[in-house]
Amino acid sequence: MRMHKPSLWKYVAGLLLAACIWTGCGRANTGGGFAGDAGRDWDAYRDRFINAEFQTFPDVAVHLGRHEFDGKLPDWSAG
Repeated sequence: MRMHKPSLWKYVAGLLLAACIWTGCGRANTGGGFAGDAGRDWDAYRDRFINAEFQTFPDVAVHLGRHEFDGKLPDWSAG
């Protein structure tokens, strides 16, 4: 059985792809510019969503440790 050797361009393309991924993943978010605004927008959206879910399902919120929703638990009595 004959093994096929990858050509040089595949090695170069792989190295370039790895370099692009490595440099892109290594950048820190400094909090300025568009990335900082998008991060703040996402944080605000996330907090609104979680609070809305906890208000809708306070039993889940209490189970997850958010005890400010204790008085808002649904009535689980048999009647």
